[in-house]
Amino acid sequence: MQAKGQMLVGNRSEQSYKDLLTYQLLVLSNTLGKGTTRFYAKRLNVSLAQWRLIAALARNAPITVNALSSEMSTDKGWISRTAAALAEKGYLSTRGDENDARKVILELTTKGKALYRESFPSVMQRQEKLLSALSEAEREAFERALTKLQHRANEMLNEEGP
Repeated sequence: MQAKGQMLVGNRSEQSYKDLLTYQLLVLSNTLGKGTTRFYAKRLNVSLAQWRLIAALARNAPITVNALSSEMSTDKGWISRTAAALAEKGYLSTRGDENDARKVILELTTKGKALYRESFPSVMQRQEKLLSALSEAEREAFERALTKLQHRANEMLNEEGP
């Protein structure tokens, strides 16, 4: 008998890529991203990537591109491109670092702060709608599991080196 997600190859069964946690998380993220992308585009006139950067800046600004890249565990190029689009729309400002001309400091404008403040309740409602599929105990267990998995993923990344 085949286990869920296993394929029969010749006379032996092999697990499917669909059994991989990374694949399952990617599918969930993509599914959520599709709906979220429409939500941000229609209601807020920004992309999902732009809103994520606005949200990170709301909590961390003023901040350099390098520091924000580290905070968000993402690529500096992505931050720079997204920041440039947001600056063009008037949601954030950039300035050089007084102590290091190579560094760029990002900060939300009044317009960016207002967008974040006005949109955050709707974002939280979407999250609550998703999490309503879980009981309170399941939510707590899920959050603990995510924290443990992130910690372990960081350890594995450090073990593997650059």
